[in-house]
Amino acid sequence: MARTTIPAELVAVNAIQGTLIADNSITAVHIATNAISGTLVADNAVTSTHIAQNQVTATQIAQNTITVTQMADDAIETAKINASAVTTAKINNGAVTADKLAANSVTSAKIVNGTIVAADLADNAVTIAKMASLARGSIIYGDSAGDPAALSIGSNGTVLSSDGTDISWGTISTPTFKTFGTSSFMIGDSTTGTINAANYNTGLGVDVFASLTSGDYNTAIGYNSLNANNGDRNTAVGAWTLDHNTGGDYNTAVGYAALTANIGADNNTAIGYEAMLANETGYDNVAVGRRSLDANNSGYGNTAVGESSLTTNISGYRNTAIGQSALLYCNDGVENTAVGQNAGDAITSGDGNTAVGQNSLSACQTGSSNVAIGTNALLATTISQTVAVGGNALRQHQTGLYNTAVGYNALYDIVTGQYNTAVGYQAGYNCTGNGNTFIGLNAGRDQVDGDNNTYIGWDAGLSTSSGDNNVAVGNLAYRDGTTGYGNVCLGNSAGPNIQGGYDNVSIGHESMEDATSSHSNTCVGRLAGQSQTSGHNNLLLGHHAGRSDSPLGNLTSHSDRVCLGDNDIIELGCKVSLTATSDQRDKTDFTALDLGLNFVKALKPYTFKWDERSKYVDWETNPDTDLNTITNDGTHKGDQLEIGFKAQEVEALEKAAGYDKDNKTNLTVSLLGDGKSYGMKYEKLVPILVKAIQELEAEVQALKG
Repeated sequence: MARTTIPAELVAVNAIQGTLIADNSITAVHIATNAISGTLVADNAVTSTHIAQNQVTATQIAQNTITVTQMADDAIETAKINASAVTTAKINNGAVTADKLAANSVTSAKIVNGTIVAADLADNAVTIAKMASLARGSIIYGDSAGDPAALSIGSNGTVLSSDGTDISWGTISTPTFKTFGTSSFMIGDSTTGTINAANYNTGLGVDVFASLTSGDYNTAIGYNSLNANNGDRNTAVGAWTLDHNTGGDYNTAVGYAALTANIGADNNTAIGYEAMLANETGYDNVAVGRRSLDANNSGYGNTAVGESSLTTNISGYRNTAIGQSALLYCNDGVENTAVGQNAGDAITSGDGNTAVGQNSLSACQTGSSNVAIGTNALLATTISQTVAVGGNALRQHQTGLYNTAVGYNALYDIVTGQYNTAVGYQAGYNCTGNGNTFIGLNAGRDQVDGDNNTYIGWDAGLSTSSGDNNVAVGNLAYRDGTTGYGNVCLGNSAGPNIQGGYDNVSIGHESMEDATSSHSNTCVGRLAGQSQTSGHNNLLLGHHAGRSDSPLGNLTSHSDRVCLGDNDIIELGCKVSLTATSDQRDKTDFTALDLGLNFVKALKPYTFKWDERSKYVDWETNPDTDLNTITNDGTHKGDQLEIGFKAQEVEALEKAAGYDKDNKTNLTVSLLGDGKSYGMKYEKLVPILVKAIQELEAEVQALKG
């Protein structure tokens, strides 16, 4: 039988060359399965013209036998290959390169589904140029089957939209745009009034200017805004804003339903959700904030800034509320001013109140003419004509009349007390009494139920509790007074330690500084009566009066003394003589004086100059110096020549006559108050001198006789 195929063993290597093969002469029937291998075909021997269409199939080609070197460029065309004839198993990795493929020769029909994986594609191998053409403007998207699909370009004016499942091209409705009158235009619903006579208006939104006929210079933005308007120069921004306005002019409404009920009122400004919601005839109002002035109907001249400020006002006028819920419940109150969150929020019908600060005047409902400035100032007040300036000033106050507190915590605890005035940080903090005046830092801070006290100065009357009718003026004056009454302390640190003492007058810096229970003393002058502790009924006048360097020495618990000045006094002047009481009816135990001529003859008069021991001490820095320890040396001797006696010599004469200070029978000589110095009462020598003259006269008469 004749052979129809040429077995491989009969063909020499490279025997089959392109010049020996007629065009289209090799068909599948001429090639045995796996007969053609790379070694039998010369490089570039098989070209497209040598292969009949669809004649080379997978069964004719041994695996991996045809490599790049056996194929001429563009030798294999789509027309030469049966569909699905070339699989990955027939192609060496990397064997098919770009120059082996004719342009557009590989189509999806030539590729078995799933045969091309990522490992088979070089980086950046798939480019736009390798893909089939895509119509201009088309969009690739996933279809309902999850496969890629092309959405062609939409028509002019359409927009891409989604129904939640697929995308498509669609159309949108465009708003109505029209011009009218002079320089007027609107965008929105076509339903409008007769607007050709309305000029310089701007509208944006459905149903804006629905009834407009002649109003000019209006601006409406938002659904139904300025719906009924025929007024001029109104501005409405937000749905339903100024929608009932018919003839009102110069109104501004910004926010949902702001000024929605306004009919003919003018000059209102409402900014915020439902701001001035119910206003119909009220004018000259300003409301800024959610539901500010939202109940206002006819009130005018009000200003509300803050959420719910003046929210219940209906007819009240000239009120000012700034802050969240400021003047919250003010209904028909007039000319109130509240600044701060909840300031004056309880006022309903009260007039002329001023509240500045969070929660200030927060409980007052019908009271009028109150002033509260500061956080929690007049927090609980319910009455009128009370003034509190400062955080927590008059915080607990309720019904006490005519109180004034200026300063942080001033009159903090007062509830029903009245006629009190406190100015200063914590002045009168604990006060509950009446008629007190406290001015200064901590002045009268601890005063509780005392009445009619006046404390002026830093810490003046600081620790007083229940005393009445005290006056303290000066820093630390009457500082530690507790239950004392009727005391007057003027000067820095005047009477600072008087506690239960009463009816004292202490005037001068540090006067009566050590006094505690003393009473009925009058000390005037710097350091006057400084050491006085418990004595009473003393009169100490002058600089250092009653101290160690004064005529009576250092007075402590002494009573019933009068001291004029200190030891620096060199002259005491008066137009008239001193009058001493001497009423027979006020005396008893009369005895004839037995001292006379002999006593006088024993006296030794001297001239001298003062050289006082007290001059040798700096009493400002050494106030407790014992005068008995001081000796003089003449360095402080005075210039003036004096006459007098030596008190110790006169005392010796008195003792010799049976008169002694130890049993209170001394006549002219005594130790001064502190026992450190002697003194004489020269006027008491007069009766002795008279007795001596009488005795001398008797002797004269006897000699004459």
